[in-house]
Amino acid sequence: MKKLISIIYMLSIAAQQIHARTMNVMNFMSQQATITITTDLKNYSIQVNPSENNHLKENLDHASSQYDNQLSSLTYDGAIKKINIQRMQSDTPQIIYYNDEVTTDKNNKPAGIYANILSGTGSMKIELDAVTINNKVYTIHDLQSFQVKCKKIREMLASKNKDLNQIEHETNDLVESLRLIEQSDESSKIGLQISVIRLEVDALVNRLQIMREFKEYNANLQGVEKILTPENVDQVEEKLNNMATALQSVDNNEFQGLIDVEKIKKNMVEFQSKIEAIKKQTQLTDRSMLVEQ
Repeated sequence: MKKLISIIYMLSIAAQQIHARTMNVMNFMSQQATITITTDLKNYSIQVNPSENNHLKENLDHASSQYDNQLSSLTYDGAIKKINIQRMQSDTPQIIYYNDEVTTDKNNKPAGIYANILSGTGSMKIELDAVTINNKVYTIHDLQSFQVKCKKIREMLASKNKDLNQIEHETNDLVESLRLIEQSDESSKIGLQISVIRLEVDALVNRLQIMREFKEYNANLQGVEKILTPENVDQVEEKLNNMATALQSVDNNEFQGLIDVEKIKKNMVEFQSKIEAIKKQTQLTDRSMLVEQ
């Protein structure tokens, strides 16, 4: 049964990437709000004015045909990555990342962003301090989705077939989202959450930087190895030693498994042998010249 549910879920994800999805939006505040849905394709935005009929909340199923003012509707394609709600009353954005979480309501029925994926349509009700998406409440001061996103990126980094460009793109997006919240008027109310997430985000940024530098350094050494000469042997050896020193701190920490340390070490040993051979040959040549003189 679980396997069947998993198959249905994966098929629904695939269908989302092909067919347009819809989110009906109601604004129960006194001022305008802007909603942006980010998918794996692009951003989709809509500005929603305050609802004239607050009793739409109790009559959502028939609202669009029962009342004169139509519900605002945002149509999008692709898989939802995050939702951003910007209220005119505040410069604090409510950012909700989505990472394939299966969420349900009190009746154990699909709820939240997950329900939109399954049905292709859903509802969003915006209030001053929260947004309700398909019967699931997301409060403006809850940054749990940021932590879930951090965990998702860590899993991506640990995968064998990692795409560093994609990971870097998603990490940069996370950094920018956190920056907006840090600089907003509500930041003091969620300072501890921000600090905890900042630690995780900074760790991700550092991991990416180290992985990038090892990759570039290794590629650089391999390029230099092809044109290794007595004239540049000392310079190349210095680069090699720099990398060897860095690898000493990588062996027993969290980067083990993210970087193919053993492969790099093997290449370095072979490279060092070539350097030693050239240096030895250079010394023999220098001695021969001295004897001749």
